[in-house]
Amino acid sequence: AGGIFMSILDLGRWLNLNINGGRLGGKQVLPADLLRNAQTGYTKSTRNEPPFSGDGEYGLGWQIGKYRNEKVIYHHGGYPGYRSHVSFMPDKKIAVGVMVNNDTLGGRLADMLAAYAYDWWLRTENLEADYAKQLQDTLTAYEGRKQGIAAEAANRAKREWQLTKPFTDYAGKYKNDMLGTIEIVAKEKVLAVQMGKLNTVSTPYTQPDTIRVVMLPGGNGEVIGFIKDADGKFGSLNYGGVTFTRAAK
Repeated sequence: AGGIFMSILDLGRWLNLNINGGRLGGKQVLPADLLRNAQTGYTKSTRNEPPFSGDGEYGLGWQIGKYRNEKVIYHHGGYPGYRSHVSFMPDKKIAVGVMVNNDTLGGRLADMLAAYAYDWWLRTENLEADYAKQLQDTLTAYEGRKQGIAAEAANRAKREWQLTKPFTDYAGKYKNDMLGTIEIVAKEKVLAVQMGKLNTVSTPYTQPDTIRVVMLPGGNGEVIGFIKDADGKFGSLNYGGVTFTRAAK
């Protein structure tokens, strides 16, 4: 699932439609059976991400689980820069939608805000004190994560290139029938990488003829390894366990 782009009004209308069996504004907009089938669990699932963790089921695009012994139907999603929380309690007629423009700390806060809303409606005891502690714990963990990321970046900055050939020998277009084309561009003292609309500048890695890339903003580092052919030239590369073959010039 990815992020979503809509107004808060439209998100509220979407949740109302789902929580009321396809009815909106006094009209049956979508067939009730369609909504019922989508919200029915067809396979077992286990989630370990708060606030709806534990055993549950999966329907047609919806997760079905429990929160404080109340049935909850939900589906979250996101990608770099965006995070959404969409959920509702069908029996209680309570729904919560949260959209944030941050996928790291913002994602955790979106889920926390949603859980707070449910706990407020359910009249959970010690609400304010509990969530004040959760918020502080989250901020503390986030600061620790930032420090860890900075330390890792400092260590990576000490690496030296392990390329056995000049940068220009790696340049070219490498193709895979399913995943498309990766283009390697030799620039001064660096290799740039382009895959579709994604562009990045590589950094050194620890193995011979490899580079490290971060293809998505805020993403984890990945390794591209170049493979020599029988002539000793780089005829292919490996990215994510997939082979891309060098295209003829």
